[in-house]
Amino acid sequence: MNKWKGQYGKAIAAVHHSVATGTDFKDVAKIYGVNPGSIRAYACKLGIVLPGVKPHGNYGKVKNAVYMAHEQGLTYSEASEMYGFKVKALHRAAASACLQLKQSKRKPKQQP
Repeated sequence: MNKWKGQYGKAIAAVHHSVATGTDFKDVAKIYGVNPGSIRAYACKLGIVLPGVKPHGNYGKVKNAVYMAHEQGLTYSEASEMYGFKVKALHRAAASACLQLKQSKRKPKQQP
């Protein structure tokens, strides 16, 4: 017998319940009888931050900075100055989001 049978549907319902009521995901896991990790994993796949879940590091902030810089038409260096993140971090976040910021406005070196 599969011990995970029916857990996916319960996790979906638990995520929706947690978001709708603002209840901590650990409490909702007890109500629905599912593992809190499955609720958290499903919410992560949907991009939902559940009540009671602390975001991991700055990665979400870097990604938001990339989206805002893309909308504003900024280059990587301009976005780095404006939002305070390293250019390399902005490049990684942009690549994972399948975005690219404007290219640098530097003039190419002229050949002698």
